[in-house]
Amino acid sequence: MLSAGIRAALGFAAFCLLAGCSTGAPPETAASGRSIPASCVVAAPFALAPQVSAEGDDLPGLLGAYLTEALANAGLRVVGAGELAPFLASETEDAASSTRAYAQRLAFVADREFGCEVVAIGRLDRFRDRSGEAMGSTHAASVAFDLHFYGAPGGQALWEGRFDETQKALTENVWRARQYPGSGMRWLSANEFARFGVQELVSSVPLRARAAAP
Repeated sequence: MLSAGIRAALGFAAFCLLAGCSTGAPPETAASGRSIPASCVVAAPFALAPQVSAEGDDLPGLLGAYLTEALANAGLRVVGAGELAPFLASETEDAASSTRAYAQRLAFVADREFGCEVVAIGRLDRFRDRSGEAMGSTHAASVAFDLHFYGAPGGQALWEGRFDETQKALTENVWRARQYPGSGMRWLSANEFARFGVQELVSSVPLRARAAAP
């Protein structure tokens, strides 16, 4: 005989399989779930994976703007790509790189030049727009990116997460579709879907806004 606890767990798993809810574990911080106190965050330009075609669009800047917006909404002072540009121009490594060495250099700049305690670096792996219009699309928008947070000035890894999703239809997954802008009643553009993904991922980061030092 299965215990009541095991039966309940199996029942919940079966419900998730039918309803389409996620059973994966949420992203964890490198500090075992501890909060990340910060008054200021440097939001570096997003990387573009080789398979991503910008097609004339400034995708690094677009995703960076969404990241800046989401962090500002969390009550933090944010240093965006515009303020960071003079320091990125002197880098010998492409600003799209998210290697640890690049993060450490940015962390040093974040602390020395801006008094920021955290650096955020993203990498865009997929950016596929919908085909059709908002009220009728044969292919939904699909976006995938990673987001990494590092401490300043040392560049220690603090948190990492991933958004990798194609928009779900109401008939496919009511629970998830209702979370999208428009409550699942329309098909989002890739821009809208990326903005939603950035906001959702940033809301998962255990950032704790604190007052800046006098």
